[in-house]
Amino acid sequence: MKSSILIIDDEVMNIRALMGILNQDYTVYAERDSVNCMETIKRLMPDIILLDIFMPDVNGFEVLEQLKKDPETKEISVVLITGLTTPESEVRGFQMGAMDYIYKPFNSTVVKMRIQHQATMLNQMRTIKNMSATDGLTGVGNRRFFDTNLVEEWARAKRQQVPLGIMIIDVNKLKFINDTYGHLAGDIALQSTAKAIESVLRRSTDKLARLGGDEFAIISPNTTVEGVTKLSEDICKAVGENIVVIDDEIKLHVAVSVGAHSVIPERVEQYTINKFIFDTDKAMYHAKKTLKNGACVVGNY
Repeated sequence: MKSSILIIDDEVMNIRALMGILNQDYTVYAERDSVNCMETIKRLMPDIILLDIFMPDVNGFEVLEQLKKDPETKEISVVLITGLTTPESEVRGFQMGAMDYIYKPFNSTVVKMRIQHQATMLNQMRTIKNMSATDGLTGVGNRRFFDTNLVEEWARAKRQQVPLGIMIIDVNKLKFINDTYGHLAGDIALQSTAKAIESVLRRSTDKLARLGGDEFAIISPNTTVEGVTKLSEDICKAVGENIVVIDDEIKLHVAVSVGAHSVIPERVEQYTINKFIFDTDKAMYHAKKTLKNGACVVGNY
């Protein structure tokens, strides 16, 4: 998959020149409006932004400041475009979070090498980040992944005033499986269950994580009570129909208990992210006590 680049520059000739240099190796977009460019950035979420410093109305340094202050965009790599080669200008850009500079007039070889360097660093950082955020047993996200993403999605839902759904999923009787068939069987049951849960997640924005032990969780942005209810039912059905193959002689069916919740942050007075998790967890335990393979759903609006 090609890395994506957004060029923000008011000069058409600069955009055409950079597109001509980069189009073959990258997916390249352009934006000439520095005043409203944040809308384009959040819509595209490019891997790299090429940002001209000197633009009318809002200059590149001001756009860079907005980018680095916004939790959604602060991690995007920014390469500044400039005709200035003064140390003061370079220092200012680096201090504000720019990763590199490209100087006018453009040298195609230098531009390609600088962008390739950024793309390589991004891929390396993503690999490291994915490894540190992945559960070693099941291959889904780990608790760190869940905590980080939930904070980000909570902030986004709060800002956009849209619903955020989460589900906490408990694998029933995992201790019985471990005690009866051994911990390897328990590991296989967890791996198989994770795959069954993943099979019903249709949107790339729905994130599955293992919280630890026998618990999983799903973060489902922009999902109503009805949405988390349907998704919870689909999960229970998929897990209930899934056959966990331990070996040729041992084949098991696993059940789950699901607590599901959806809320629009701040619609409910003094409702916090910790209370959001607590209520969802409480719903899961209610489902565990009352259902063999089912979900308990709560919602606040």
